Amino acid sequence: MTVAAAAAAGARLAALFDAPAPLPGWFAEQLSQLGSTLAGDKYAPSDQNLEVIRELVPSATCEMVQLPEGVAEVFTVGQGQPLVLMQPFNIGAGIFAAQMAKLADRFRIIVVHQPGVGRTRVKGNLSLEGIVTFQLRVLEKLGVEGPYHLAGASVGAIFAQYFAIRFPTRTRSLALLGGSYRFANRKGQIDRLEQVIAEDFEAIQAGSGSVRAAAEREHITRFLLRCESMDPQTGLRYLDLFSKEPELAPRLGEITAPTLIVQGRCDSVVGVKTGHFLHGAIPNSSYLELPESGHFVCVTDTDAVNQALAEHLRRNGSQS
Repeated sequence: MTVAAAAAAGARLAALFDAPAPLPGWFAEQLSQLGSTLAGDKYAPSDQNLEVIRELVPSATCEMVQLPEGVAEVFTVGQGQPLVLMQPFNIGAGIFAAQMAKLADRFRIIVVHQPGVGRTRVKGNLSLEGIVTFQLRVLEKLGVEGPYHLAGASVGAIFAQYFAIRFPTRTRSLALLGGSYRFANRKGQIDRLEQVIAEDFEAIQAGSGSVRAAAEREHITRFLLRCESMDPQTGLRYLDLFSKEPELAPRLGEITAPTLIVQGRCDSVVGVKTGHFLHGAIPNSSYLELPESGHFVCVTDTDAVNQALAEHLRRNGSQS
């Protein structure tokens, strides 16, 4: 192949990977349903995140951080190297209560509520770039310079990946808990959290027959619904983010931080193939599959997740 032919082929490949993937019809319908739910009068999330956390971690604090673009709600506990946890789209910091309780003796754990979650309210358009720079500004305002251990659950894993790509020198390690590299994953209903939880537990039962999961289903469902938290007006602004931001697949090779991928084998939202893809595409990554877990691994398999996180953070705790 001549140099000119190689350059032309390279340009065509670059254009292919840079082009946003067309929005699947089923995902467009999901976003429409989500928009209707957020705009409806009946949407009233519990937002009991602080209460949920303090039931397990009484020493946890919550404060409001003022920034030029608005105000951020931040939960912190512990001392040591900073561990920044990034929550799902419509679930607040309470989802990480068990991780905060287990790891607070070794790490300073910080959860910055994303725009619209809890009492966080910011102006401007929502984008991956805007969300991760918002996270960084909040951390700097708190005097937490990093580099940071990052862990994201569900959609929070996409934010954590982009943070690691955008700020590699500020990222010490990365953990993806039931995460993906794209927003379009689950083909079922996404606008009602209780429906997502119910179908996830049904997938666990069908895939593993777990007695433990069946016994804990009612308790975990109530727990997650207590953590549900999204301002409807801000939630509507996320629809553009979900529909227009390109998937991160072409950029996963840019992640240099050591990465832990934790995947529930029965995940009804993000399938195991996505976890395998992340493992293959992120250079320095390890993979853990939990046989009796679905999408919400942080709460359905807390012991295994906490143990894996603790070991991952221990291995990658050097200041270098």
